[in-house]
Amino acid sequence: MFRYHAGPAGACYGAALILDEELPEDFVVITRDLFADFGEFTWTGMAITPVDGEYALLDHVYLGRSPGDFSLIDVMPNTH
Repeated sequence: MFRYHAGPAGACYGAALILDEELPEDFVVITRDLFADFGEFTWTGMAITPVDGEYALLDHVYLGRSPGDFSLIDVMPNTH
């Protein structure tokens, strides 16, 4: 199992790649290369786990085979 972690609590539920020691104040874009981070593996699922039991805010997740795949995403304008 592979994990990313952000926040002051330290890595939880076993080893994790730390993205940030602090929680962000606002939404941030984080782009990761899963192959570079973890090597070859078979994707079988994903879980968002707020360790403090409160909540986690996630806007979107995109998977691509190369960075060029993300240019195919149709970005909608912010209407808020």
